[in-house]
Formats: sequence, C-alpha cells, structure tokens
Amino acid sequence: MEKIEKILAKNLLQLRQKNNWTQKDLSERTNIARTDISKYESGKNNTPNLTTVEKFAAGFNCSVADLLNDPSQTDNQVHIKLSPDQQQLLDAYNQASPKLKVVFNELIKACLDNN
Repeated sequence: MEKIEKILAKNLLQLRQKNNWTQKDLSERTNIARTDISKYESGKNNTPNLTTVEKFAAGFNCSVADLLNDPSQTDNQVHIKLSPDQQQLLDAYNQASPKLKVVFNELIKACLDNN
C-alpha cells in the first residue's frame, strides 16, 4: 500500500491531465497556489489538510474518496455521472481560455454567494 501523499499525487496528476488543464488552470479552479499543486503532484509536499483535498475534489467535480483511492487497487478511473446540461457546461468551460475560466469562476461564486 502506497503512502497517501503518493496516491494523491498520482490522482491529481491523472485528473488534471485527463481534463487537459495546466497547473495554473487547476489553481484558478481551486484557489490553491500553483506552486503547491506542483508539490502535491510530485509528492514532495506533506499530506494536504482536509479543506485542501475538498477544494481539489470540488475543482475536479469528484469525491474526496476518488482522490484518495489507490489507483493500483481500482480501475484507474474516476466515474462522474453528469446530466447533458452539466456536460455541456463542463465542455464549454474546458474549451474556454484561462481568462474566460476566471470569469466563469467568479460568476459561479457570485451565484453561490447569493443562495
């Protein structure tokens, strides 16, 4: 069984690459410094606190368990069921420029703050 830091590092890198995101893109989605993301992905940083793992999970739209599961013990895939509307929004977001992603993030945060 691998240490949790290595498992998280593998999962973060796999999910980020699967989404075709840079570390900067992930940083903008999670409000976690790009330098910290680099350290987490390399396994050179201590295990992040729960709040940080929750931010990563929210950024990837997956569960904390998905991030902490050992990929060698699973089918190496995170399964997320999206509605067609959610998939359309995610596709549009993924194709947007980094600047437009910041605008999307701010809009979503403003909508959530008003709930």
